[in-house]
Amino acid sequence: MRKIIIDRADRLQRMPPEFTSLDRLAARLDKRLVQTTDLSVLDTTLDANVDVPVPTVEDLVSPADAGTYRDFCGAVAAYFNGRYGLALNSEQEILPVAGTAAGLFLLGLAYVDPGEMVLVPDPGPPVYRNAAALCGGGVQTYNLHDRYDYLPDCRTMAAGLAGRTKLWIIGYPHNPSTALADRDLITEIIRLSRKRDILIVYDGTFSLLSDNGRSDAEYLADPRARSTGIEIISFDHNFGLGRLNLAVMIGNREAIAGIAFLAAGAGLMPNRGKLKIGRWALDNAENLLRQRRARLAESYAYLADGLKQLDWVARWNNGLPFCWLTLPRRFSSLGFARRLLRRTGLKIAPGTIFGEQGEGYARVSLLTDPAGMKQAASRLVEFGTLWKKRRQRTKTDE
Repeated sequence: MRKIIIDRADRLQRMPPEFTSLDRLAARLDKRLVQTTDLSVLDTTLDANVDVPVPTVEDLVSPADAGTYRDFCGAVAAYFNGRYGLALNSEQEILPVAGTAAGLFLLGLAYVDPGEMVLVPDPGPPVYRNAAALCGGGVQTYNLHDRYDYLPDCRTMAAGLAGRTKLWIIGYPHNPSTALADRDLITEIIRLSRKRDILIVYDGTFSLLSDNGRSDAEYLADPRARSTGIEIISFDHNFGLGRLNLAVMIGNREAIAGIAFLAAGAGLMPNRGKLKIGRWALDNAENLLRQRRARLAESYAYLADGLKQLDWVARWNNGLPFCWLTLPRRFSSLGFARRLLRRTGLKIAPGTIFGEQGEGYARVSLLTDPAGMKQAASRLVEFGTLWKKRRQRTKTDE
C-alpha cells in the first residue's frame, strides 16, 4: 500500500525547532532512577494552605455564559482601577484568553499578514518567535544586553525598522533577565509606536507579582497605553494558579475586538470554570500575591547563599519566579546545562533557548517549595565546588 506524503505548511516549517536534547537526557536519567529536579520551567504551584474553589465538571466543560463573562471582566476592570486608577471599559477593553501563549498566537493571526514583520527581543521567550512564524510574519529581533540593563535603545531601533513592521513584542519584568522597565522606556516605546503605527504587545506575565514598588513604570499606568497597545497578564504566573491557562488582554479596543472575533469563532475562549477561578483570584489578589512572593523570596535566599559560596553571579528582582545566572566562562550555555543535569539531576534552561544573546547565561527557576529549593541549591553547590577544584588542578598542571 502506497504511503501518502503530506507536506507541512510553510508557517510550520518556519517555527523554531523544539528544544529536546535536555528532555531526552532527563528521560534517560529517570529510567535509571536518578532523582531529577526541573528548574527549567516556571513553577506556578499554589500554596497548599490556600483553599481554592473547585469548579464543577459542568463548569469545566461549559463555555462561559454571558453573566459569568461580564462578572469576570467587571472584576478585572475594578482591580486595575484600584491599582492604576484606570477607568477601563469592561466590554471593549478587556478580553480573557486561554493563557499568554494563546493571546500572542491570536494577536498574530488577527493582525499580521505574510511578509509583515514582528519585532521580538533577543533574549526573549521562544513563544514570541513561534507566534510570528505561525501567522506567516517575519521576525525582526532587537538585542538586549546586560551592560544596558536589558533595556532596548529605541532610537537605534527606529533607524532599523522595516517598512512593514506590524507588532512590537516587549515585556517587563523581562523574561529571562529579570530586568525592570522604567518610566522613560515606557514613554519612549509609546512615542515610537504612535509615530510608526506599530501595535505594542506588552507581555505583563509577571507584572503583578514583581514587588518593585514602581507601579508608575508599568505599561498600563501610562494613560496613552490603551490606545497604542495591549498588555497580556497571566493569572497562572502572577497568582500561582497551576496550569489554569488563563490570561487577560487589556488595551486597544480595535485590537481586542479583532481577537475576540477570532477566538470566539475558533472556540478558544476560556470556559466557565476558569473564569470563576479567575474571579476568585482577583477577590483574593493581594493575599495570593503576598504569599507567592514570600515563598519565592525564601527559595531565592537558599539559592543566593549557594551562589555566594561559588562566587557565581545571578540577577533577580523580588517576587519573580526565576533568576538569570551568569555562567563560568569555560562553559557554553548548553554544555553547562547538560553537564549539570548529568551530574546532579538539576535541569535548567540554557540561555540560548531565548536567543543568541543568551549565550553564557542560564535561567534558573525558583521552586515554590523552599525546602525543595534548599536541596536543589545544595546539589548546585556540590557541582560548582567540584568544578572549581578540577579547574584549579588543571591550572596547576599547566
